[in-house]
Amino acid sequence: MNKKIIDLRDFCGHLAKYFWVIFLITTSTTVLSGIVSFYITPIYQAETELMVNMNEISSEDIETNLKLIETYNSIIKSAYIMEAVAQKLQLENDISELAKQVHVQPASKASQVFSIVVENPDQKTAALIANTVAAIFQNEITNIFDVKSAHILTPAKIEDHPSPVKPNKFLYIVAGFLIGLVISTFTVLLLMGRKADKSKASIHINKERR
Repeated sequence: MNKKIIDLRDFCGHLAKYFWVIFLITTSTTVLSGIVSFYITPIYQAETELMVNMNEISSEDIETNLKLIETYNSIIKSAYIMEAVAQKLQLENDISELAKQVHVQPASKASQVFSIVVENPDQKTAALIANTVAAIFQNEITNIFDVKSAHILTPAKIEDHPSPVKPNKFLYIVAGFLIGLVISTFTVLLLMGRKADKSKASIHINKERR
């Protein structure tokens, strides 16, 4: 037990000698991650809420409608809808790239409401895309499915002072700190191992000379 305590103290003592290595590497990766996060293009988000009503409302129909949200997602991100959105807004984006900006999220497991969420480097563009997708979907869904109606509950708003959802600068800094801590710890252990090997080699040489 005492030997373990002595070994631990000895290890902590050696670790303290290389504190400058840990500090230097960890600080460097933390600062670098923070700088990188400021150079990444900020992404803004806009959200429009919709609800699709079936012709006959019952508990079974509601459950079916919930399962159809995934189908709505496929329809919304299809070339049929995306081409109409790009044409109406006169966007130069590739259809596949435009579809990647659009996400469909159910409000909850027990709700017919779902959201069209759009992520774009420009918040105004994100809101326009979200509202246009919702409007086109609202007009076309009644022709595709036997539904009563589709309602836009909450249109996306263009904010005066929007905050980007990506990148999360705090997470970048924390990640940089943790990465630096891991790298610096392994570096110190490697240095300590090499120093121990040199000490053993020196002792061995001295014994041979004697």
